[in-house]
Amino acid sequence: MNYRVVLADDEPEVLRSIQRTLDWEKYGFSVVGAFLNGLDVLEFLENHDVDIVFTDIRMPFMDGIELMHKIKEKYPYKLVIISGYDDFQYAKEALIHGVLDYILKPINAREMSEVLQKVKDKMDTELEEKQSIQKLRNLYLENQPIIRENFLNRLVVGNIKAKALQEEKKTGLIRLGNGTGTDLSDRTERPWRNHGQPAGIHLHPQSDPKFHIG
Repeated sequence: MNYRVVLADDEPEVLRSIQRTLDWEKYGFSVVGAFLNGLDVLEFLENHDVDIVFTDIRMPFMDGIELMHKIKEKYPYKLVIISGYDDFQYAKEALIHGVLDYILKPINAREMSEVLQKVKDKMDTELEEKQSIQKLRNLYLENQPIIRENFLNRLVVGNIKAKALQEEKKTGLIRLGNGTGTDLSDRTERPWRNHGQPAGIHLHPQSDPKFHIG
């Protein structure tokens, strides 16, 4: 899949050079429009879907910075700034506002190729992430009936267990680990009886013949 590109530069020679110098198809791009000012770009975007706009900063009627803001307000398209050295401060401002990259004039084929490859890698990564999210969403929608049924089953089983536990508490029947039940409802506290050796030592001076005082 090729990304659709729009070019904007107020210098016709520069615009033609950008189009002809590079093999756009080789890097995964197709130039679908080239314009000399920002207003013409916006008019084109109203009727055409694109993926990325390469725009100069200094142009008549609407410069690249204003064009960038207009595009960001209405479209999800990516932007790359083309600027001269005198416009480098504007280029830095554009980067802060989410522009993918910038190209400094005079443009040479090697630098342009590097920028195209970098931009394509970024856009490929973003596209893969979006596709992965969409796959997960589709998978969830496809399995939603099963997920709902499993949830309801767990809910019913949980309610049954909760009711059974409440009944056991009411009747005083506590289930032991071996599955048997012990009824504690009629148990009362009984005094301790000494049968044989007691669990503790209890001395009774009055009854123990071996107990002596003094």
